[in-house]
Amino acid sequence: MQNAVDWRMDLVNCLIKSLVFAITVTWIALFNGYDAIPLPPD
Repeated sequence: MQNAVDWRMDLVNCLIKSLVFAITVTWIALFNGYDAIPLPPD
């Protein structure tokens, strides 16, 4: 079982998933912030 695990490939897959997740979250946050109505100054 342990011989079938390739830790390099697992690490690369984790990094790719993390990068895609970070880009997606950043894209959504920027889109929502761009369309937000600014608050009036106090």
